Amino acid sequence: PQGLSVFFDGVRVNEPFGDVVNWDLIPLNAIERFDLFPGSNPLFGLNTLGGAISVRSKNGFTAPGVEGELLVGSWGRRQVKLSAGGNDDTLGGFVAYTGFREDGWRDNSPSRVHQLFGRGDLRLDRGSLFASALFASNELIGNGLIPLSLYEQRAETVFTSPDRSDNRVLQLALGGQFDVSETFNVTGQIYTRKSRRGGLNGDIYEGF
Repeated sequence: PQGLSVFFDGVRVNEPFGDVVNWDLIPLNAIERFDLFPGSNPLFGLNTLGGAISVRSKNGFTAPGVEGELLVGSWGRRQVKLSAGGNDDTLGGFVAYTGFREDGWRDNSPSRVHQLFGRGDLRLDRGSLFASALFASNELIGNGLIPLSLYEQRAETVFTSPDRSDNRVLQLALGGQFDVSETFNVTGQIYTRKSRRGGLNGDIYEGF
């Protein structure tokens, strides 16, 4: 909802229009934790009226090993999740991929999701560095309302189509932390985030 700022590894992922968050652009198998900061706080940027959510990604130190998951369901639904991480006590790496595709239970309603995330970490005696990359390319179709008379004849019918949302993102980040003392450190981060959204809406029915 508006008034809630969301950050992924320190990068704000609210979209420019309406402050919404396209969660289909973030692979769930790359998420390690959520931190909630309630209340209004100017430290988290504009429109942070209701609070902020900080989403932290996995890395080669916190998520070593290999994981995989394959799901198959009705209406052509299939999903694969793969992730792998490892470290040598100094260097760590992590990568996660999610692919999803379905035909949809209604006519002409397929969707597909492709998400890829990678992160590298360097741990030093008095600090650390990290670099990460996030890429996603999705096409989501959810056709809308139909007249009740058509629904009663065949629920899978689509009155007008398509109602399609295309979401793309490429995000690169580089950051680090330097420990000045046991109680004081300095952190910094630079990033670039390029996102593109497109939509085609053929759903309109004056009776609703």
